[in-house]
Amino acid sequence: MVRNQDIEFVGWVTHHMQALYPKVKVFEIWGEPQCPLLTSGCLPPMRLAQWLEALQKAKPEGAWLVNGGLGIGPWKDTEFVQLMQVGTMQWCDAL
Repeated sequence: MVRNQDIEFVGWVTHHMQALYPKVKVFEIWGEPQCPLLTSGCLPPMRLAQWLEALQKAKPEGAWLVNGGLGIGPWKDTEFVQLMQVGTMQWCDAL
């Protein structure tokens, strides 16, 4: 389910990617919002996948979109599996 805040976030990131390119060529979208240890709520991995799909289509030609935020800690393996299960990585150029 796409929410207004998802549309606004993707629009905000798209604006900044286009404004910063070509000085910045790698854009890292973090997955922390899905981690209950770092935020008060959880972002379902499917929402992150939807963000990345939209951003992959909107990024400037030659830019890289990286899924970041896997960091350290006991939850990272679980988070990685969740991201893989919903197809998040198909929308990234690198992990």
